[in-house]
Amino acid sequence: MKFDFYSIAVLLFAVVMTLAKSVFYVKEDHRLVLVKLGQVNKVNGPGLNFVAPYVNVPIIINLKKYLPGWTRFSESQIEEKLIALIRENPDPKFYH
Repeated sequence: MKFDFYSIAVLLFAVVMTLAKSVFYVKEDHRLVLVKLGQVNKVNGPGLNFVAPYVNVPIIINLKKYLPGWTRFSESQIEEKLIALIRENPDPKFYH
């Protein structure tokens, strides 16, 4: 089987786009909430995060905007409040 330049370019483009959708950098005052099949799967903290693309829906939430006074809460309290926030409105476009 012989591959031409265009088929290799399309395959390489698809791989690069998939990798680009799977890496997220989260700032200190943000959290990454992963939603799988409508349910909150995981809450990730700040730093470099890897996500399974096309399986999980990543939602980056600004804690200053949606959780005022977040610095006085523990990490588990922040997670509980973010899960409640996502259950209230699971649309990722709402949080941009």
